[in-house]
Amino acid sequence: MIPKNITDHFELMHVSRTWDELHARFGFDLKGWKKEFREFLLRQPRNTTEVDAFLIFGSRQINPVLNRILSRDPSYPTFHKLIDYILNEHIRQKK
Repeated sequence: MIPKNITDHFELMHVSRTWDELHARFGFDLKGWKKEFREFLLRQPRNTTEVDAFLIFGSRQINPVLNRILSRDPSYPTFHKLIDYILNEHIRQKK
């Protein structure tokens, strides 16, 4: 389940920032991951927004990879914590 603060505030511009963080911090190959995401997005119902699809994709596909990289419990919400960080960083930059 995606936390309410994320579903309420996460926007399309944050998707780009998330990709940047994943590349900078964890060395994600953006070309490959974005291709995988586009394929995932195409399989979603038509009424699913890109933002919603990205959050689902991140929870299902990216979170396990991050937990493996960081040697965390597989159920730890690392992806959601990353999204919280990006949202808070965006708020700090606005001030």
